[in-house]
Amino acid sequence: MDVQWWSVDFKTGLRGNQLNVRSAGTLSRFIGMATDANVSVRCAQGGRALPGWDESTTPGRSLLVAVDPDGDLIVWAGLVRRRTSSQEGWVECSADTIERYLFRRHIVSEVSWTDADPAQVAVDALAQIADLSPLTVSATMTGNEVIDGFYDESDNKRIGDVLTELSDLSGGIEWTVEPEWVDADHTQMRYVVRVAPRLGTAADGPAATQWTMPGPVTDFSFIEDFGDETGANDVVALSSGEGESKPRSTRYEATELLGAYARFERRFTPAASITSTQTLDQYAEAEIARTRLGLTQLTISANVDAAPRVNRDWWMGDDIDVRLTCDRFPATVGPDGFADPGYERRLRTVGWEMDLNARTIVPRIREAS
Repeated sequence: MDVQWWSVDFKTGLRGNQLNVRSAGTLSRFIGMATDANVSVRCAQGGRALPGWDESTTPGRSLLVAVDPDGDLIVWAGLVRRRTSSQEGWVECSADTIERYLFRRHIVSEVSWTDADPAQVAVDALAQIADLSPLTVSATMTGNEVIDGFYDESDNKRIGDVLTELSDLSGGIEWTVEPEWVDADHTQMRYVVRVAPRLGTAADGPAATQWTMPGPVTDFSFIEDFGDETGANDVVALSSGEGESKPRSTRYEATELLGAYARFERRFTPAASITSTQTLDQYAEAEIARTRLGLTQLTISANVDAAPRVNRDWWMGDDIDVRLTCDRFPATVGPDGFADPGYERRLRTVGWEMDLNARTIVPRIREAS
C-alpha cells in the first residue's frame, strides 16, 4: 500500500494541488483523540519555486490529505499547524487530525440538559460550530438519559473536552472525525463528526479481517499491568466542587474478585465541577469496568503490504480476529487432533499507526465487547 498527498482548503473543503512529499513519518488515528504527523513537502526544484506549494501548505488553512490511489480513498488528513523552512527545497509541515480543531473551539452560548442522552449533549455542543460548512455531525443516540448539566461562555469549555468527558461515561459515547469526499469526482471534502455508543462493526461470525502469525503479523507486544492507573477493584468518583459542595459517586467494588485479590482503591475526579451524583456514578461504573482486572494490552505489528488494508478492508472500531503461534503462545492440540493457535481472540480496533517507510501497520486493539 502506498499513498498520494493532496492539499485541501480547510475552510471550504475544496481539493487543491497534488503534493510532492519526501517523508511523512508515522500516520495514525485513534477513536476520540487527535493525532499528528510531520510531512516534508517539496517547495522548489532546480532553483524554481513549485507552483501552488505556498497556498497548499499554509498553517491554519491547508489540510494535507493522504489518499490510497486505488480508488482515491482517504487514509489520513491533517490541518497544518506549523511550517518550517530552511535553505533546502523542502518545507517541514506539522499537521494535526481534525479532532484537534474541536479543542480550538469553545462553548460560546448557553446550553443546558436534564436527563439527556450523552449523544444529544455532544450534538448540542457541536452545533456551536456553525461557521465551518464542511463540518457535519452524524449521531446515534445511546438510549441512556443520564446527563444533567449547564455551560455558557463564562465556563471557557472547549467542545473537544465535552466530547472527551462524554466518552468516559459508562453508557457514554465514542466519537471521531471522518473526512469524506462529498462528490463523485472527489473535488470537495466534508468532515463528519461521528458520535455513537460504538463506532465500527461488531462481528457475529468470523470477523471481516484475520491477523495471523505466521502470516502478515510480524511482531507483537503483550503487556499485563496492575499499576496505580490501570488496576483497582474499589472505585469512587469525586467532584472537584467547592467548600462542602463535593458530591461523590456510589462506592463501586468488584466484590466477586475480593476473595482472591487484596483491595486496591482508586479515587479520581473525572471532570470539573460535577454536581450530579448520577453522572459521577456513570464515571465510576466505567472506571471499575476498566480497572477491575488491570490492563491486558496486545499490540501487533503487521506488514502493510500483506495485511488487510485500512479504510478498505477494515475501519476504526471494527472487530478483528487475531491468531498467534510462536514461542510465547505455542500451538495446542484441539479435541479434533488438529493444531490450534496458541493465542486466538476476537478483538476490536480503536485506532492504527502506519509507517510507510518501514512498511508496517499497527492496529491499536482492545477486548471486543
